Amino acid sequence: MSSEFPNSGDRAKRKKISSSDTKLPSWGDMKPKLARLSKKQLISCLKKSWDENDAGIGDRLVEAVQKCGNENWMPASNKLVFLQHDWEHKGEYSSGQLPMKSIVDESKEEEDDCSVAHCTEVGGIEFELRLDEVEKELKEVGMIKEQLTSGEEPGCKECEAPNTSLDIRVEQKGEKYRVVTRLHLMCVCNSKYGEPEDHGDERIYYPCEKQK
Repeated sequence: MSSEFPNSGDRAKRKKISSSDTKLPSWGDMKPKLARLSKKQLISCLKKSWDENDAGIGDRLVEAVQKCGNENWMPASNKLVFLQHDWEHKGEYSSGQLPMKSIVDESKEEEDDCSVAHCTEVGGIEFELRLDEVEKELKEVGMIKEQLTSGEEPGCKECEAPNTSLDIRVEQKGEKYRVVTRLHLMCVCNSKYGEPEDHGDERIYYPCEKQK
């Protein structure tokens, strides 16, 4: 994974205080204080320590973030990779594909307008994805949020409850990518109070074997 963080060597000339001169409090002491900070305050605090690099804290933050990114699934740095692969889901009770690369290639061959909608099935529900809107959402929002529009087949065929939707996010761990879909299938059939409830599920897709 290409590094998005400053090279620690670039900060070699900055003034550093030896870690032996600074006794760090334990995690148990710091956790309650960190919990009270808002996300904005925490990021601001980390940025200040990162920039000033006192006691080499900035260097250790770089190492920690890079290590975290190599060991855990995080939002992908290049979310447009979603359009560069066909993706497949192989669960214990379900399977399916998101043939995004095939759709892109087909559109190029037929010189289709990118605003043409392509049907994609997730969890038995068909959603219409437009390549231009998908690319825009990935760039501006970082994920895709699709909702069944008026006139389309409802999520639940029995009660036809509204507001069934699909969230798609692209994640990365080191050099590996995956796509996570969250289907929000609204239904009132078994609702105790007659209110729509979410009966959807989450699925994980990986690049198709033949395209890896």
